[in-house]
Amino acid sequence: MRQENDYDRYDSDDRRPLVFLAIIAVLVVAVTGLGVGYLNLHSRLSTSELDAKRAVLLMDKLQGQVNGFDNKLQTSETKTQNELLAATQALINDAKGSIVKSVDGSAAPSRTATFVVCASNAANTNQCDFVADGTDDQTEINLALAALPPSGGNVHLSEGSFSINGVAKTFGGILIQKSNVVLAGSGMGTKLTLTGGNRDTNVIRIIGNNLENITIRDMWIDANSTKQISTNQFEVIGIKARSPNLDQPMRNIVVENTRIENCLELCIYLYGAGVFIRNNWIGDAGGDTVELLGGPGEIADNHFEISGASGRIISVDAGDNINLVNNTIDVRPGGSAYAAIRSWAGYSGINIQNNVITASGPMVYAVTSFSSSSLISGNIIRPWDGAANPKLLISAGKTTLSDNHIENTDIVVDDSQAPGDVVIRDNILDKVTISSTSKNLKISRNVGYTTENSGTVIVPKGATTTVVNHGLVAAPTNVQLTPINNPANSIAWYWVSNITATQFTVNVSTDPGTSGSTFSWRATVGEG
Repeated sequence: MRQENDYDRYDSDDRRPLVFLAIIAVLVVAVTGLGVGYLNLHSRLSTSELDAKRAVLLMDKLQGQVNGFDNKLQTSETKTQNELLAATQALINDAKGSIVKSVDGSAAPSRTATFVVCASNAANTNQCDFVADGTDDQTEINLALAALPPSGGNVHLSEGSFSINGVAKTFGGILIQKSNVVLAGSGMGTKLTLTGGNRDTNVIRIIGNNLENITIRDMWIDANSTKQISTNQFEVIGIKARSPNLDQPMRNIVVENTRIENCLELCIYLYGAGVFIRNNWIGDAGGDTVELLGGPGEIADNHFEISGASGRIISVDAGDNINLVNNTIDVRPGGSAYAAIRSWAGYSGINIQNNVITASGPMVYAVTSFSSSSLISGNIIRPWDGAANPKLLISAGKTTLSDNHIENTDIVVDDSQAPGDVVIRDNILDKVTISSTSKNLKISRNVGYTTENSGTVIVPKGATTTVVNHGLVAAPTNVQLTPINNPANSIAWYWVSNITATQFTVNVSTDPGTSGSTFSWRATVGEG
């Protein structure tokens, strides 16, 4: 049996002085640890622009943790010495807050990131420079970004969940405001979610004049569209990059290997020279899903999965010399889109190549090409057979539509935006119609859409006309006749008349006599 001692005889009131002393000791250790943590950070950032305002923000957050634990201790008068010791160690760790060092003070292993920001539920925080607490996690991420030297650097986000809110008067949650920055997650295990109730907030906003060499990659962004408030459709975007002064454009901006979905307006909007969206998984957006402006640039190797109502899925606006290549666009049952791919008028050099467009829901346009000097080639377009056919609209000249596989689509050519030749050739077309108001349309060698045919025809003895069934998809715009025999009776002239969608008539001036008059013929729709 344990012997009773003086400590055991104290009642709860008598133990309060000891608890009070323990509280004082804990707070001293905590504040000391906080100061050491801050000094360690400050020494590491001595060449950075970590100003007093950011330091105060961090200190205030840590002081709140200290105060909260102090309150807990005052209501816990039955703690043992071991419990107080454990609580003291926990307080030291909490007081360091966003600046976590290993307990034994050893240096962290070598790494490529300038700073590491850990989620509140990260598996291991020993190598983290900043640790989020699950609320307003943009604070820690923005501190890390702001702490990068003027030359830039790499901020790495751990696996886990980050809760993002808007920063007042910035239209953004996470803010990138300097060049040569990489913001990288740990793959799809890093998830950023925009908290509900934000007004006009881009989850990630790249903002500044003449910024360059910025990459966002390897994370999952949920823009949480149904819980946001919008008064400006261009400020509720998953990732937005745009200079305040467009005469000082951004350069080399990249979004890659990222999943982005549930966007109120756009998921990605990049404006600059050398802008790239590649290897991403992108879901629903209420407006255009992704949009590039400026150029040159590229939207490549992305997968778009649309389950709700979207506008234009891939859009180029105010941009020249942009590749839209190797993307898959899938409008799922229950989803809809105004257009799968759109390029805008007054610009040129848009390459729409090797994309796959499928739709099990309504889609008004598969492609709208308003840009001149453009190529639409190697694409597979297969909308649902049963709904109204979407249109493939070519509204500018110097455009070629070639080597595509297109089904259940109405091709419409109107070069009024920029007159010039429109060439449609070497495609596989199934249940496709072509209509045109252009005088510059040239159609040839399309499988499943016969626009050229040839053969021979005889005007027999005693006749001066014969009818040819040409087998074309529409009335031929050009019919050529070549005599290939010498009729018994001389023929002064010959001609074609009565051209319709199914046939034409060959005429000769006189009865050709016993041998008849034989011609070879070639008919085309458009100019082959």
